[in-house]
Amino acid sequence: MKTSAIITAITKSIVKMDRILVYRHTNPDPDAIGAQFGLVALLKAAYPEKLVVAMAPVPGHLAWIDTTDEQLVTPQATDLVIAVDCANHERLAGELPTLVIKIDITSDPYAMNS
Repeated sequence: MKTSAIITAITKSIVKMDRILVYRHTNPDPDAIGAQFGLVALLKAAYPEKLVVAMAPVPGHLAWIDTTDEQLVTPQATDLVIAVDCANHERLAGELPTLVIKIDITSDPYAMNS
């Protein structure tokens, strides 16, 4: 699939959903948390009417980057899930209701890759 087609498909998914949950890998490093919270900030700015949440707790030693409000959200099967900086499904932080989009440079086929 061409990059433009992937971007179009991702954008259409984002536009049609009311709730977007953004995940990253377990045992996160600063770049995983930065990617997660950067995407959350971008989506909140672009779609202020949507609920956009960073899922999975941030370890205490990295809380200076940001903290999550995921404890306020119970994942539902109808949520749009986006995983960033997570090469494979086994390393995802948190329980997923479904997985729709993976933004990572690896080819582990657990989602629609961008």
